[in-house]
Formats: sequence, structure tokens, C-alpha cells
Amino acid sequence: MNISMKLNIVTAASNSVGRAILEKIANSEDITIGLSRKGCNIADVLDMRITDLINSQTTQMELAEILSSVDMSKIDKVNLFHNCCLAKYEFPEEYLKYIPEEYKNKVTCKDFDEDGIDDWAYDTLITTFRNVFSSLYPLCKSIKLSIWTICSLTDKKIVYSEKLDKMISPSIFHSMVQSNWILRNEISALAQEYENIHSVCISAATVKTETEDQFRKYSLDKDYWVSGEKVADVLTSLMKDKASLAI
Repeated sequence: MNISMKLNIVTAASNSVGRAILEKIANSEDITIGLSRKGCNIADVLDMRITDLINSQTTQMELAEILSSVDMSKIDKVNLFHNCCLAKYEFPEEYLKYIPEEYKNKVTCKDFDEDGIDDWAYDTLITTFRNVFSSLYPLCKSIKLSIWTICSLTDKKIVYSEKLDKMISPSIFHSMVQSNWILRNEISALAQEYENIHSVCISAATVKTETEDQFRKYSLDKDYWVSGEKVADVLTSLMKDKASLAI
């Protein structure tokens, strides 16, 4: 009897969305792997690897080590959940005087390569994906590969600031939005180029994460749109729909 199973890989596996995804998809019949800068304990996860996905050499070595124990001939489907991102706040200059000094570095754009995008935001989302994909794809060229991503393409709504006496966007995500467009287009191009690749991207703004909690008190917009559990629910629901359509 042929034994087939799924290989699930989740990046940023320790944050609220990553943990929620792992809790929903990890099971004893499939192989599930988490990649993260921090660890977490989830049942039925084969390997929760603490690693830096921005470093291409580290990513290649870590994935090679993890997947060397996986019999790819028994894998009939690979799911890559790319959950790495950075909601980098880029506050207007006049608003920075209200931000504590120790946080100012985190709410200003650091664009050393002058491409118009904060380098940390770009690397966190795009470089991590490229490093994981380039290491993973050679092992599954003849296997169905679904890429699942969470990208928000909206900034915060404009609101009135009593301190500045004008309408402002209290937390601007230009770098995140631009990076998300690049990633969406790049993954879409991969799905067009390779017959075995299928991609799904959902848009989720203001997800309740540790980073959002840290800076939400400085934003005039106090409400969250969704939780990590809700994002995971949508993704797993889409997985079931696509499976029923044999995609």
C-alpha cells in the first residue's frame, strides 16, 4: 500500500498567526515544520527550528538538515505558509515628537539601499520567502506545491489628531504595502511559470500581534480587525475548498 502525506512548512511559526496555523494543520499523519526566530511548543510538529530566514546560507543549511530526514517520495503535497512580515510603522515627522526616544528607530524608514522601502520590512517579507523557496523547490519539482501568504495592501484609515489639529494617518505602512505588492507579484509569477505551483494570498490588516500591541497605544486607531486565529481559520478553510476542487 502506498503511503502518502503532506509536508507543511510554516514561517514565523511562533507569532500569533503562525502558532494558530500550526495548531490547525499539524497532525500525526503529515509532516509539519515550523521556522521562526523564537520557539513554541505545538503538538505533532516534527521540528520547530529557531533560525534566521533572512540569512540565505543559514536557511539553506537548516532546511537541508530538517528535510534530509523526510522521504520526499512519500510526500504528495507541500504546503508553504509564508507568514513572515513586519508591520513597520513610518510615522510622519511631526508626529515623532510624541514617540518615546527608545521607539523612534522602529517608527522611521531605514532605507539604506535607497529603493524607497524600509530594508527591514523588505527583508522580513521578501528575502525570507526567496531563501525558503530557493531551498525548498529543488526538492519538490514534481510535487504539488501550494504557497499560502498573508498580505495587507491597506494603510490605516485617516483620522483627526487633536495634538496636530489636522487629519493624519497615525501609522503609515508604505514599506509593508510596497513589499506586499512585490511578494504577491513574485509568487503569482511562480504559479504562472511552474505547473506544480498553486498560490493563495489573503489580505489581513491590523492583526493582533505582539508588535501591534507594543505600538497600538501610540496610534489613534485602537481597534484590531482580526485575530491570528481568524486568519488561520480563513487559510484552512481555503485549503479545504481547494482540496475539494482537486487543485
